[in-house]
Amino acid sequence: MLNGGWWEQVAEYSGLPWLGPQSAGFEAASDWGALKKSGEPPFGLLPLLRLDPCGPSSSSSSAAAGQAVGHATAICAVVAQLAGPCYGGERRLEGRGLEGAPGSEFAMSMMLMAEGEDLYALMKAHLPTVFGPAPNQASDESQEEFWAALLPSHLLKLEALLLSRSSSSSDESIFGFAGRQRSVAKVEPLAGELYLFAMLHQAFLIRRPKVMAPDAAGNTPQCPLLRAWYTALLVDPRTQRVLEGGSPFGAIGPYFSPLSASS
Repeated sequence: MLNGGWWEQVAEYSGLPWLGPQSAGFEAASDWGALKKSGEPPFGLLPLLRLDPCGPSSSSSSAAAGQAVGHATAICAVVAQLAGPCYGGERRLEGRGLEGAPGSEFAMSMMLMAEGEDLYALMKAHLPTVFGPAPNQASDESQEEFWAALLPSHLLKLEALLLSRSSSSSDESIFGFAGRQRSVAKVEPLAGELYLFAMLHQAFLIRRPKVMAPDAAGNTPQCPLLRAWYTALLVDPRTQRVLEGGSPFGAIGPYFSPLSASS
């Protein structure tokens, strides 16, 4: 789950046909050197999206067809735009999809994507990764500051944002940050919601902050809407397919070290 390793969740929710490292036969250990040397990755980094010249982009923008797209947020935005008002091939008459309707939904999606980037930067600064310690990890105090203050402050703001989109904290007919009516069959998140979920999930693999869990007496957590939103996306079959390595991307693993904090 490197930064950008979660564009595949947006691709999986889009309903578009796509190839990932597993299905395309790409092995980073053996193939990345040659790919980087070719100059195709715009910024010399992964992830990289290659747009199919014969795919959806070819009919709407010949200039985009075959283009290489770098950076995770740009990839997510492009995939959401190509998917249009569809989920899994089912068109929504309201014209809303992963990208969000023009105006408030699109703005919300972009805002949540930026929030995901902010959270990732915080985790990079305070938590060790599978490659080594964090820059600010001079002592355990840095990690504790992240879990006790920095992350909860973001979660509480996200909870307030969710509450502003719902009539009450117990209204189960509304889903997510766009305030969409919830479908019985499946949830319909924005691309930005999926990106935010991915960053939060990386943190929650290590520890669930107290604001996300009931206290010892069983009292409601401080962030009940955020907890319900996260759980709904976590158990969704599309998310599980990605988490379990069943998507074209293949197997994924944690980027931040599970040993970086005690429970």
